[in-house]
Amino acid sequence: MKLVQALALSAGLLLPLSQASAYTVSIWDRSPMTTLAQADAAIASGAPTMSFHASVIEFDDLQDGTRGLFNINNPWGITPPETFAARVTGYFNIATAGTYTFGINHDDGARLTINGSLTNAADGVVDNRTTTVTGTFAAGLHSVEIVYFENSGGASLEFFGKAGTLGSTAPWALVTSAVPAPGSLALAGLALVGLGLVRRRRA
Repeated sequence: MKLVQALALSAGLLLPLSQASAYTVSIWDRSPMTTLAQADAAIASGAPTMSFHASVIEFDDLQDGTRGLFNINNPWGITPPETFAARVTGYFNIATAGTYTFGINHDDGARLTINGSLTNAADGVVDNRTTTVTGTFAAGLHSVEIVYFENSGGASLEFFGKAGTLGSTAPWALVTSAVPAPGSLALAGLALVGLGLVRRRRA
């Protein structure tokens, strides 16, 4: 049940677009953007406004350390205030089979989907909240998709996980991306960034 943890250097979390072993983050700069249905429509409409890669999903355009569960707070690359939809896709790896819980902290709405079927969403324009899924996972590679939207103002999104169910005492940790080595299923292991946790945002 133990998760392999790795120290993240905040300066190295955003990667060149050519970097394959990372989550792909695509952004559609559109308005209005107040529901997941509008975000889905923007994503289906064509090419994104911009795309980039990141090894972990931990964004906060205010960069003031007050949003979400972690304190890395990478910028989105869009000047606030903004209204946009985003889609995150990629893979992570689990080293030991078992029960795991994965979550997103988001402002505003978002949908988290693991392996194309395990999904949960929280819609509407609401300040930071956490949406989770729990399941039994085999060792190996697993896919993730996050659909997210921001309706002007502070835009924050984090993707994290822990061993066990939601009530487990294991700490939340950011989930680092992983992909198979070219031509094989060699896996890098589940690397969860467990250092740099900060207090939860006050109500």
